[in-house]
Amino acid sequence: MKVAINIQADIQEIEVIINCMTKDENVQRIVSALDSLDTKLCCRQQGEHFQIALNDILYIESVDRKTFLYTEQQIYETDKRLYELENYLKNRSFFRVSKATIINLKRTKSIRPEIGARLLLTMDNGEKIIVSRQYTSDIKTALGVI
Repeated sequence: MKVAINIQADIQEIEVIINCMTKDENVQRIVSALDSLDTKLCCRQQGEHFQIALNDILYIESVDRKTFLYTEQQIYETDKRLYELENYLKNRSFFRVSKATIINLKRTKSIRPEIGARLLLTMDNGEKIIVSRQYTSDIKTALGVI
């Protein structure tokens, strides 16, 4: 891959042009990464409303019919259901790892096999998340382990 940056003083907005032979998986990942730079999710914490950048989210978890967004320092709540967020984030770096959890694969520090064909993910903040057997192959494929 070759990257070129053209600096022009008269341009009002950043424009990204991708020249490629075909729109393959690598191109889609580049587009998704660029798209997630500006994408934010609405959430709340103690009655205050916030917009959290996707890159700041470590993982999303559903507990007692409530959905929470976890960043390195904070926990936020959203009105969206887990399946809605999964559909919204499907072409980005977010993957479902269990019935109740979606992780941001970009914020994963390490991955380790566990007993029972499960995986143990360590997130950037040191939190550990178990990947259930049902989702193990999807995560391995996304990481290029398979």
